[in-house]
Amino acid sequence: MAQGAATPMEDGVLLGCAILEVVRGVITIPEAISIYEKTRMPRVWIKQQASFTAGAIYMCSADNAVCQYLQNQGNVDSNTKVAKRVRDKWWGWSPLEGRANTTPPKAKL
Repeated sequence: MAQGAATPMEDGVLLGCAILEVVRGVITIPEAISIYEKTRMPRVWIKQQASFTAGAIYMCSADNAVCQYLQNQGNVDSNTKVAKRVRDKWWGWSPLEGRANTTPPKAKL
């Protein structure tokens, strides 16, 4: 969401305005802090959620780039047309009989 600089600037403006009213004697410091928190917290929370969602979407393209790279590496299964490295990344299949590998690897001693 590119809010790294915008959010603290908004914080500064609101806090500055609230403190100005403290200096003028209109409100107290606890009231200024309360106004600041009640105004900023909901807005910042929404920005955080939107950024989290956007980040998840943007990371899909990064994962797609990795899969495209892996698809061009090594052997490609003639039936599925999926490269072994992509299969290993996503499906975790056992090379035996095409079944999912559900057995954890043995520890190396």
